[in-house]
Amino acid sequence: MLFLLFAVKPTITWLLRRSGNIENGPSQGMISLILLIALTSAFFTGIIGVHAIFGGFMVGLILPRENGFAIKVTEKLEDLIGALFLPLYFTLSGLNTNLGLLNSGITWGYVFAVTFTAFFTKVIGATLAAKLNGMVWRESFSIGALMSCKGLVELIVLNIGLQAKILSTRTFTIFVVMALLTTFVTTPLTSVLYPPWYQKKIEAWRRGEIDWDTGDLHPEYNTGNDTDSAKHASTRVRRLLVYLRLDNMPAMLNLVSLFGKQSASNNQYVAQDEKGGVHSETANLQASPNTQAVRAHGFRLLHLTDRDSSVMTVSQVAEWSQNDPVVNIFRTVGQFLKVAVSGEVSIMPEARFAEALLSKSSDISSDLLLVPWSESGSLVDSQVSPADGAANKFATAYTSFAKSILASSEHNIGLFFSHDGSRPTTSSGEKAKLMRTYSFSDIHHDIPSIPVTNKSHHIFMPYFGSRDDKLALILVLQLCEKQSATATVVHFASSAEADQDASDFFGFISTHAPAATGSRVKFEVSSASNPIEAAVSQATSAIRADSRGIAWHNLIVLGRRTSALSKEGKNSVKVSTEARECLGSAAAALISSEVKADMLVVQAKAGSA
Repeated sequence: MLFLLFAVKPTITWLLRRSGNIENGPSQGMISLILLIALTSAFFTGIIGVHAIFGGFMVGLILPRENGFAIKVTEKLEDLIGALFLPLYFTLSGLNTNLGLLNSGITWGYVFAVTFTAFFTKVIGATLAAKLNGMVWRESFSIGALMSCKGLVELIVLNIGLQAKILSTRTFTIFVVMALLTTFVTTPLTSVLYPPWYQKKIEAWRRGEIDWDTGDLHPEYNTGNDTDSAKHASTRVRRLLVYLRLDNMPAMLNLVSLFGKQSASNNQYVAQDEKGGVHSETANLQASPNTQAVRAHGFRLLHLTDRDSSVMTVSQVAEWSQNDPVVNIFRTVGQFLKVAVSGEVSIMPEARFAEALLSKSSDISSDLLLVPWSESGSLVDSQVSPADGAANKFATAYTSFAKSILASSEHNIGLFFSHDGSRPTTSSGEKAKLMRTYSFSDIHHDIPSIPVTNKSHHIFMPYFGSRDDKLALILVLQLCEKQSATATVVHFASSAEADQDASDFFGFISTHAPAATGSRVKFEVSSASNPIEAAVSQATSAIRADSRGIAWHNLIVLGRRTSALSKEGKNSVKVSTEARECLGSAAAALISSEVKADMLVVQAKAGSA
């Protein structure tokens, strides 16, 4: 051990730094060298009478931890170990186990006595230690249940004892049965002792937000207020939770830019006249001193697999939150967009993604949870080919995830659906051609640059009168506080509509819109027998085309649940039935019609608007 620590460790660290493997990941040669050192160490520990596994373990201890190097080495080796060496080890352990020796009542009595002693001594000891460190009893018992798990380490120790003739085959078998029983009981017991609802309760209690016995909020944390001013203030988005994904990061940043605080400077902005035309105006924009910047928290979720490297990554999640490129892009760009940004990374199984987003939204008291729609239809966060992603965009995996989030009635939720047309596509004829690639030194191959233009936003909102539509309308007015944004809001009132409250709400908002946004928001009323088909038609005509000096970002904002009835259109097959139930009939119709605009589908929480 001293030789590995004082001779091998400095040498291998020097080699890794000199070759750049710590920064760029282990090369094939370095992996071979590490394996050679591990096998050599195992050979010598076996010779001196210590089990060979300790030699490999000690080599793992001396590897550098900088830049996740140890995790990258594990990623290179875990497939071979998990597919070949680990099954062989379990097979050998199984061959050494002889259940036929448990052939008497006394022997089975020893089995239960050993299992009982091993389980309860570990549970009691760990529980008392956790209680002495300030945990409540139920939480302490959960720690004890987790500590009682034996698993692979126990089997390694037992095999060492068997090979050293310390344990007989019968005793070895008794201890193997004990290890299996205590391992199998860990997961169900922990799930009962420490369920998610209890975790949320104890976190809120530690923050001083609730009373432990009743579960009620303390008065200073109870924000409920029935006054009109409080209701109006609660409709404005001040805290934003953004689910960060790599596949649609540009489109999401474009949307977040509308929440940015307007700086006080001379700026050129776009105004909309009474006929719907647009023109540029210049004004001295004074930032309101009472308007605080929107606080946007980026939350990136990574899949926790059953690989050892994935489990090792969880232990370094704080470092990942600081160095993750997607989170850092969100932080940096958010500062330019005048948004108070923060971000973090969380690693967990995909089945808990929806629960984690809703829990984080509650923790930060977000006014809106923004969830982008996956470009690939998968929860896996990675770069995908546009052609492959378009075919699977409405796959069941992501649709089920979105439905799990929308099932919550305690949060304002926005599903963001980016338009495919913003990405360059390649025709099938181009794909079939023989392609020749050029290096960066080829002077005949020029990459076209993006022209410098004024970026402007146009928002179209179909208003049908539902609770979701009311929240969407208030959100549109907030987005139009950005000087580069214009909006067209159309109230589609069918002849059978009987909800006078929806019309009154629309009339009140249209006549009491803030003066700062009055020149850029156009309110209209339209009557149609099929409101959704009329909304699709008007949305298509409302799309702004790029002109000289102005590049338009078109956005459609609408409520998810509408009271309007739609007839199945000929293009409705583009959206699956499950996706239609998730997004709503109006959003599904707009997607099927291939409107060239991004879409934000809003769902209001219970009791809002």
